[in-house]
Amino acid sequence: MLEIPEVDGMKEFCLANVTSSDFRSEQERCPDLQVLWGKARSGVDEEFQLMKGKLEVLFLGHTVGSGSRSPSDLKIKAIKDFPTPTTKTQVRSFLGIVGYYTHYISNYSEIAPLLTDALKGKCKKEIIVWDERCEKAFEELKGKLVSKPILFAPDFSKDFILQTDASDIRAEVVLSQSINGEEHPILFPSKKFSKAERNYSTVERELAAIIFGLKRLKHYLDGQRFIIETKYLTK
Repeated sequence: MLEIPEVDGMKEFCLANVTSSDFRSEQERCPDLQVLWGKARSGVDEEFQLMKGKLEVLFLGHTVGSGSRSPSDLKIKAIKDFPTPTTKTQVRSFLGIVGYYTHYISNYSEIAPLLTDALKGKCKKEIIVWDERCEKAFEELKGKLVSKPILFAPDFSKDFILQTDASDIRAEVVLSQSINGEEHPILFPSKKFSKAERNYSTVERELAAIIFGLKRLKHYLDGQRFIIETKYLTK
């Protein structure tokens, strides 16, 4: 049983292991639940009070402040120190870490599949084939995050820029804004095309990339002025 310190009489209610004899009716539990939620809310309020006056704060693995956010130093160190994977478990662990920060990584859907491919095949459970392509993708993903990329908060009083690009197998999107003549990235969404989408013509894939960007970023673009920039040129 987990030892719960007694705080304001909540120890009895917060026991980790509850036996069948401990169950009570909903009516009996409601007062305890109300007290528990009140304590939790009080703790959150206190945490926000401590944040007041700070130029930046740590929040869910991000350093947030001054209208921008970036991966926290602790997470960046974990990514920088991550050893070259030798098992499927380690590959999944690395992809899990960097996958949390995909919005910071341009061309993520182009780079990551080189590592996910190492998880495929009928080899023994933990055996992977780690070649130069895997190593390059591994180092590239690490490099993009270790450089501490910055994403800026959107300014809804200004126009957005939606940049899209499509290759044979994926769509890449950049949402940004021009502030004082400097382009500020907000998000880097990307995706792999489905089997059907890969059969599209070049123009159709470019349109599919635009549609993907509009749908993915709907909560930013709805009701806003924005410019679409695409690399495809008609002759």
